[in-house]
Amino acid sequence: MNLTLKIAQAGASLLLLVQSSSALLAQTPNVGKEQALIVDSRDAYERVAALKALFVEVDLKIRAVRGRFESAALPLQQSLEALKNSGQKPEDTRKQKAQLLIKLADLQKAASIEQQKIGRANELAVAEFDALMLKVALELQTERGAKAVLQAQDLLYYRADCPCNVTEEIYKRINARLPKLVLKL
Repeated sequence: MNLTLKIAQAGASLLLLVQSSSALLAQTPNVGKEQALIVDSRDAYERVAALKALFVEVDLKIRAVRGRFESAALPLQQSLEALKNSGQKPEDTRKQKAQLLIKLADLQKAASIEQQKIGRANELAVAEFDALMLKVALELQTERGAKAVLQAQDLLYYRADCPCNVTEEIYKRINARLPKLVLKL
């Protein structure tokens, strides 16, 4: 099979230009091993149980923060509205309004800080997954004697049934090794 690959440097990323209609990567006839392995990580969040559970946990925590903020803010907002509709002169209620607005701002700041902590904890947990995914991909690369592991989303075309597609094996290994990702707050 005549397969021509041209690699062009485009900024920091490589652009793979393919001139073949039958396959992107095929087995090398003389070696009998894939030159490159392909992994499709686009649906990792659905296929890795630990990631899926992590995102459910993050969502619940963010909703809880929002709920606590809204519960605490509602009486302050109602008090502000009551002052506005009280019929009193604005200069007579200015100090009370200012105090209520300061309390609201403090609540918003506290909620924002809590959400940022959850976001950072989420990033750390996802980084743990990313590191394991890279480790597993490199293990497969070594086991199969491949020269590279490519992300499917970075390729122009590949056959889903290509023996170089190791997506299923990577997810299987990750699910076995990573039963849970911990959100460390």
